[in-house]
Amino acid sequence: MSTANLRTIIVAGNGLTKEAEATAVIKPGMLVERTGDAKVAPHSTAGGAGVALFAVEDDHQGKTIADDYASGDRVILEASVKGEEINAISEGAIATGDLVASAGNGKFAKAVADQTVLGVAVTATSATDERFILEVI
Repeated sequence: MSTANLRTIIVAGNGLTKEAEATAVIKPGMLVERTGDAKVAPHSTAGGAGVALFAVEDDHQGKTIADDYASGDRVILEASVKGEEINAISEGAIATGDLVASAGNGKFAKAVADQTVLGVAVTATSATDERFILEVI
């Protein structure tokens, strides 16, 4: 399955929709984390543990996956469940079947030893900032 024509972040499955204020620029498809002030920012710990919480497009406001959230914007979030498929963003090449972890900037990279695995790549990428389908595990 190619991600080239996907126009949504949630590819398959249903989690829980939430909202929070952004503390930084957030792209739809990024893994986010809650900050101490109940806001959200891109997940900041490479290989670190995290909740499967993703920024999604704000389609109620006519926004698409190409429209970033600015600091101070209300971010629409998907609290994902196991097996849900997300149109995520890569930080480098990822092969189909690779286990992936947080790259520490809201994106995903191939997991290495001692990193917390957050998903498996359903599709591949060859470069940074490419979209791929991630299955939450």
